[in-house]
Amino acid sequence: MGKLVSLEILTKKPSTSISGGSSRVHKAEIKTAEEKGRKKGTLEIAKNLLDVLDNETIAIKTGLTLEEIEKLR
Repeated sequence: MGKLVSLEILTKKPSTSISGGSSRVHKAEIKTAEEKGRKKGTLEIAKNLLDVLDNETIAIKTGLTLEEIEKLR
């Protein structure tokens, strides 16, 4: 059968405080994740524009490079 798990483990809430140096690491990880998310969203918008706009216009409106847009085509 399955393993028994302590009720304390199941009900323990994650800590909201982070101490010292690990706080900076955590903030950097969050910032990196946010940047990746923004980039992914921008690429998705650009993909949706490929059939209606030229590469130069997409580059201007999204901030992507022409090379990035050409890779999407």
